[in-house]
Amino acid sequence: MNGTQDATIIPVSKEAYMQFGQATHLQEHTNGFFNAYTSEQFENYSNLISNEEIREFFSKDYKKVLVLEDDDFQFSIIEELLLEINENIEIDRELDEHHGIYRFDKTINNPREKNYDLIISDIVLLNNTSGLRVVNHCKFISPDTKCLLVSALSLSKIFLKENKSNNVNVDIIPKPIEFNLFHELVSPALN
Repeated sequence: MNGTQDATIIPVSKEAYMQFGQATHLQEHTNGFFNAYTSEQFENYSNLISNEEIREFFSKDYKKVLVLEDDDFQFSIIEELLLEINENIEIDRELDEHHGIYRFDKTINNPREKNYDLIISDIVLLNNTSGLRVVNHCKFISPDTKCLLVSALSLSKIFLKENKSNNVNVDIIPKPIEFNLFHELVSPALN
């Protein structure tokens, strides 16, 4: 028995691959699904997929979104709305201010990574950290990156909480999220 028969092949859709990004190599089937391989598995299956196929898949234009939301239910709503607007996106999630800033900085400082096309953040994140500070940081580093805040707080409470004046240059979507407003504000960054 050779090594190719011992590895597990996991069929996934393009959307699942883009969403979870676990596999490092793909083999497309005629039914639109892929076999996804880790690097170790791929060494055993390298004869099944060409480097040209890998380059072609990864060169396809896709959008990249960073969502800062500590509530699983709210995140699932945002994720679903994003995928309704554009299925060809990669969604990264962070739960707090510090990890959000770290993820953004790591991406923007790595020339091999695609920068974020959109950042969506709740105002109050895990451990009472601030989504507004994340957005301000991102806008300072990359002014052209589209940023949105999502919050159940009123606008005046947001600025009172952050000790800021009402001159922030970021759109705010109130919770519960209304699809038409979300679509109107997010579509330009994802299409």
